[in-house]
Amino acid sequence: FIYTDHTREAHRRQPGGGSPAAVGAGWENAEQALYHKADTVFTLSRFCSQSLIEDYGISPAKVLTASTGINIDLPKRLPTRFDTKPVVLFVGVEWNIKGGPELLAAFSFVRAQVPEAELWVVGCRPESLPEGVRCFGRVDSLEMARIFAQARLLCVPSRIERASMVALDAAAHGLPVICTHHGAGSERLIDGVTGFLVDPQNASELAEKMIPLLLHPELAEKMGGAGREMVEDSFTWQSVGGKMHKKIRAVLEACP
Repeated sequence: FIYTDHTREAHRRQPGGGSPAAVGAGWENAEQALYHKADTVFTLSRFCSQSLIEDYGISPAKVLTASTGINIDLPKRLPTRFDTKPVVLFVGVEWNIKGGPELLAAFSFVRAQVPEAELWVVGCRPESLPEGVRCFGRVDSLEMARIFAQARLLCVPSRIERASMVALDAAAHGLPVICTHHGAGSERLIDGVTGFLVDPQNASELAEKMIPLLLHPELAEKMGGAGREMVEDSFTWQSVGGKMHKKIRAVLEACP
C-alpha cells in the first residue's frame, strides 16, 4: 500500500509549475514500477489520483482518494471576524511557488480600495516588499494560531499545489480561504461557500475576491464558519483512516 500526495507527472499538469526537479537515471521507471507493484495507492487528492490513472496507467480499481486530515487541534472557540483588522494572510515557505509575487500584484489593487489593508507573510521573508506588508518568518504552532485569529482571510494563490494543508488549517480556525484552482487547491474549499478559487495569473480577479471579505467582516465570518464545518465533516484523520481501513481489509480478504 502506498499513500502519496503527488506524482512527478502531476507536477507537469499544473500551469506555471515549470519542470520537476532533476532526478537520477532510472528514477521515473522506478516510480512507475512502484505504483504498479502496489495493491492500492491512496492519494491526498483527486488530482493526484487522475495522474496515477492517466499518466502511469494504474487501474482505477487500485487507486483510492483517501484525502487528508488536519494536523492541528481544532480551536474550541472561533474568533469573530468583526474584531479583526482587514488582514490578508499568506502562509508558505516557498514564496514563488506558492504564488507570493502574484499575491503582491493583486495586493496593490486591494490597497487602492482598502488603504488600511495589510498583508501578513508567514513562513518566509521575501525581499523588497511594499508598504503594508509585514513578515513573520517561521513561527511555532501557538503563534500561528494567534495569527489565524487576527486575520480576515487566507490567500495562497499557488502555481503548484500538492495538498494545500494550510487551507485546511485556516478553515479550521474559521478563516475564509482564497487559493488556486491548480492541483489539489480546488479540493480544499467549496468555491463561493468557504472561499474562492482563482487563477493565480489574474491579479485583478484575485483582488476582486479579497476586497469584499476585507470590507465586510460578516461575509468573512459566514464563509469561515462554513469552512470550519467542512473540515469537521470531511478532513479528519478518523474519516481518512476509515476509508483506508475499509480498502485494506477488502484487499486482504481477497488474498488466497
